[in-house]
Amino acid sequence: MEKERFEKINEEYIKIAKKYDLNPTLLKEIIFLNAHGYNHIQVASRMGVSRVTVGKYLGRLRETNDEDFLNLIFRVSFILGKTYHIKGLIKEYNNPNNL
Repeated sequence: MEKERFEKINEEYIKIAKKYDLNPTLLKEIIFLNAHGYNHIQVASRMGVSRVTVGKYLGRLRETNDEDFLNLIFRVSFILGKTYHIKGLIKEYNNPNNL
């Protein structure tokens, strides 16, 4: 049962990420690192992508509607087993200067 639930949550996450033309794997890692306080340059360096890519992903994340944003954050937190950074991400989402 737990495996089925996890798979359903992951499938829904992938569907929403693709709706915004975002690679689900990259998005998950960017959200996770950003939630841990890494800036664009640090995230890019750790992931081996450009800071422009990180900025694009965070910008698109910010352009999602509220429901999709919360669903993405919830699902990433569930998939990674980390829920303690959700509040910080929501605060950053509401302040475009932080993303």
